[in-house]
Amino acid sequence: MPAFNFKRQFVPHILSGRKHHTIRAERKDGQRPDPGDPLYLFTGMRTKQCERIGESPCTRVEDIRITLSDDQHLIQIADEQLAVDECDSLAYHDGFDSFTHMMSFWEGRLPFAGFITYWKPLGGKQ
Repeated sequence: MPAFNFKRQFVPHILSGRKHHTIRAERKDGQRPDPGDPLYLFTGMRTKQCERIGESPCTRVEDIRITLSDDQHLIQIADEQLAVDECDSLAYHDGFDSFTHMMSFWEGRLPFAGFITYWKPLGGKQ
């Protein structure tokens, strides 16, 4: 049962369908969701304020790397380097106002290697 916890700031974006993926570090046990697995989305897990956001099937899982080189942030998904407009789109669909805002979220955590899990958008958006 893949369950993901999100900060409250992302809940409206998940419910609207704007945010339909999440970037996560590798688990110690190496497990990842598989396409078709039901994903359970929560906020406030392990607290009294825990709320279920929704459930949606996993559509794909890909490797992601985020690095900083010569004061430039680089993102690779499935070994493909993202162009500037693709980075902007990634940030938007990850619930951030801009790529700059997304990178400030990652400040102090780079380099990062993990996986990005996509689900069928909630809220009827495709």
